[in-house]
Amino acid sequence: QKRIISLCNKQGKPVITATQMLESMILNPRPTRAEVSDVANAIQDGTDAIMLSGESAVGKHPVKAVKIMTLIALDVEKDAKWVNYPPAESNETHAIVESLNTIDATLPLKGICAITSSGFTATLAASERPRAMVYALTPNDDVYHALNLVWGVKPILLTSERASFEGICDQAEQVLKDHDVVQSGDKILIVGGIPNKFKGTNFLKIHTIS
Repeated sequence: QKRIISLCNKQGKPVITATQMLESMILNPRPTRAEVSDVANAIQDGTDAIMLSGESAVGKHPVKAVKIMTLIALDVEKDAKWVNYPPAESNETHAIVESLNTIDATLPLKGICAITSSGFTATLAASERPRAMVYALTPNDDVYHALNLVWGVKPILLTSERASFEGICDQAEQVLKDHDVVQSGDKILIVGGIPNKFKGTNFLKIHTIS
């Protein structure tokens, strides 16, 4: 399990851990110590999502199982030390994403805004485990739903796309304002690709909200 999670993290691919995590809660109102430890270890190893199956599908305590798993995740993530791997490929997208952590550690960012049609840029950015939330702005409905499973990503569905650099930055600012994420004077990081049909990411901007 550790090896699979590590390999996925290195490639920037989402990974879900769903190995009978709180199985005893199918019948019992409390998990075993070993089960709690297994959930905590999966989170510390870098999994994007933890999943229940029988516990919530046929178990006697489905709501309690979800609440306990949530509490474990919140507690572990407070002190988690993430591993940042070298870029998996030598290209513009990986080079830009690799720089995110340095900027995130230097500036008090309110968020990282990834303009993405495939979800790849947002997923890769989240794999760096930055402190700031990654807001994935996408016009693709399928991508919007899929990104909900990626650690550290808050997907936002766009109703229109902007073609110019200035238009993209203005749209990113307005969308985050509309979602009450930022206010005047806040700094965000915007990453994306120009033109829209460009396959990948070729720009990064440190943007101050007007």
